[in-house]
Amino acid sequence: MRVQLTLALSMEAPVHTVRRRPPLSVTSPLLAPESPRLMSTLPALHEAFFYGFFSFLMQTCIKKYIFSNFSSRHLSDICLIFLTFVHAFTDDCLNPKVMNSFSDYFKNLHQREQNSYIHTCPELITCIQQIGFLPLLESGIPGYSAESMMAEECRYTVFPDGSWEWPLWEWKGSVLRDGNCVYGKFFAGKAVFISREWWPDFCNWRRSQHPQPAEGSIEDIILATLRENGSMINRELRAACDFTGPKMRSRFDAYVSRLQMACRIVTEDFVYPTDKHGHEYGFGWSLLTTPERLLGPDASRCERTPEESYQRMSEHLSNLLPYATEKQIQKILR
Repeated sequence: MRVQLTLALSMEAPVHTVRRRPPLSVTSPLLAPESPRLMSTLPALHEAFFYGFFSFLMQTCIKKYIFSNFSSRHLSDICLIFLTFVHAFTDDCLNPKVMNSFSDYFKNLHQREQNSYIHTCPELITCIQQIGFLPLLESGIPGYSAESMMAEECRYTVFPDGSWEWPLWEWKGSVLRDGNCVYGKFFAGKAVFISREWWPDFCNWRRSQHPQPAEGSIEDIILATLRENGSMINRELRAACDFTGPKMRSRFDAYVSRLQMACRIVTEDFVYPTDKHGHEYGFGWSLLTTPERLLGPDASRCERTPEESYQRMSEHLSNLLPYATEKQIQKILR
């Protein structure tokens, strides 16, 4: 899978005109266990990681000197051929299970190409449930993001008139309203979807590393304000906490990001401004709330110790991302 650079967007990004698609239904035959497209989603993550890693190296380093006349698609195919030969001659140096998926992908390249990516919101929802932890954009581990797993037609696209379309960005609200995952800046300050199955362990570990804010501290005031109001968009919460002076927005966002890393604040949904015709536009604002209000008071409880939760998540991610280093996994979990 090709690695593409993506634009990191703030919670209150600049406003642009958007071409929106009709509302998406979360009911789809693709959710059926026997769906071939559904079954191919999880192997696609393994493909995205290792295949994307080699594509990145080739397109940034080797292309300049050797493959200057090759397109990205040609380079992607070359990567795949290279990996196939590596697998043929070095059975023990790479994970056989993952490399078999690469071999199958190579043998059926045109047949499986479209089925190896995510095309719809229901497929994204199912993928999150299968994987457990899915960053929205670039995560520091090549290929490990929802953006990298999107089909070509679902990538960020800018039109000649200046408007844009980004299905993945538009699907975020539908994914959260489905109610089976939690979303926030959880991995080194970057946005991540976490399934409800893995949320108790993640929350258990993170809260052990980030104790409850001291009474009267700024974080405590932010949390108290949010609990009192139930849910608020970021700029409303900032104003309610009197962060209205010059350069106060970045300071306030830093506090909110730390509270998200501590699993004290999560994103409930996204709110979009509307023009005079009632059409939504822009990247939208995060509607913030607490995990207890969103999921219920018992949803964050875990019977394991924080250390046991960490070990369980670390093993899961190591199996999911066999080529990620221990340091990379530690970085996103801590």
